[in-house]
Amino acid sequence: MNAASEHAVVGRVTKTASARGAMLKRFLAYLDRIEYRRVSGGEALEDIARLRYKSYLQNSLVMQNESKQIIDTYDGDENAYIFGVYLDEALVATIRLHHASRDFPRSPAMDMYSDILLPRLQSGDSYIDPSKLAVDPDIVSGSIMIPTVTMRLAYVACKYLQVPYYITMLRDDHEVFYKRMFGFYRIAEARDYKGAVNCSVPLYEGDIARFGATTVERFPFFQFTEAEGRMLFSRPGIGMDAPLSVLPSAKYLIGEAA
Repeated sequence: MNAASEHAVVGRVTKTASARGAMLKRFLAYLDRIEYRRVSGGEALEDIARLRYKSYLQNSLVMQNESKQIIDTYDGDENAYIFGVYLDEALVATIRLHHASRDFPRSPAMDMYSDILLPRLQSGDSYIDPSKLAVDPDIVSGSIMIPTVTMRLAYVACKYLQVPYYITMLRDDHEVFYKRMFGFYRIAEARDYKGAVNCSVPLYEGDIARFGATTVERFPFFQFTEAEGRMLFSRPGIGMDAPLSVLPSAKYLIGEAA
């Protein structure tokens, strides 16, 4: 390599590192405005149901209905975690995470692909099934920030609950986003989804052991403290309530490196 070409390579690497540093700072500043709230019912779940409807209707995934809400039987599952994501105290996104295991196998992906997934759970595997991801189309048009900080919850779930896989159904136009973020790869071809949305979806898997370190390298703000993981995913004891809101903790781990 001559001096000119070496200088060009160093320039590209420096530019890439600089761009990543700038992106990290933007996301950390954004996370300062974010709250996660775990929801189990009441008005908060109704708000989430209306946001799902608004988002899915905008993307032609559902038909209009009088209730203007999307709630299904999975929302009441014992192994489901429903979250609202709030930006400056306004609800802007939501996601539902199922922790599927031998003892609690139910999840949307399981009902669609039980022939593939049930034998794995019976052999001792477990997985996180992210579903019902919805973002407010009036706020996040063209931005990846809200979907990214929302899917951060799936990473925290896998790491904190010590679950080896994400397994979920994805539309083809979302494949690139999830492949870059989690290393998702297709494990079954599309089947017609039987839920509230109108689409045919393949099944994808992400292996946390194989790709988890890459996820954090690309998205350092996915890091979290043990306290954040506990507040998000520990079940409250009898007579106790889950935390009203949980603040992302990545900045405490990244510190001055950001």
